Amino acid sequence: MITVNKAQGENRSLCSRRSYPREVVLKVLHDSYDHPTAYTVYERARAIKPDISRGTVYRNLKLLEEKNEILMLETGGRFAHYDGHTEEHSHFVCRGCGRIEDIFEEPSVPELFAARGMEVLKTQCVYYGLCESCAKRKNEKR
Repeated sequence: MITVNKAQGENRSLCSRRSYPREVVLKVLHDSYDHPTAYTVYERARAIKPDISRGTVYRNLKLLEEKNEILMLETGGRFAHYDGHTEEHSHFVCRGCGRIEDIFEEPSVPELFAARGMEVLKTQCVYYGLCESCAKRKNEKR
C-alpha cells in the first residue's frame, strides 16, 4: 500500500500552493518507472485517495509539468505519458509493444547551437525502435 505524508515533507516541490491531491499525484509519479498515462496516474492516485477526481489529477499533471516538476512525454501514440523523474535522461520507445524505457546517458548537444549563439536550456531526447523482445519476435517471423 502506498502512503503519503500529509505534513510538509522533505520532497516538497516548487508549486506555490501545495495540496494533498498534488502530493498524491507526485507520489504516484515518483514511485512509477513505467511512464504512466494520465488515466493510469488517476487510477493509482485513487488507491491512495479514493475521492480524488479525474479532473483534479489532470489539472495537477498540467501544473506540475508547467513547473518542470514532472516530464510529459508525447511519444507519437494516442496518449501522453508522464515521468516523475526529472533528472537529465533520454527515453527509448518501443514501436512494437509501446514500452518506454529510461536511458541514463546524457544526450549530447550539437556544437552548432553555440556557434549560432543559441543557449540550450533543456533537452528531451526520445529514441524510437524495437525493444529486445519485439526485435526477436520480428526476426523469428522472417
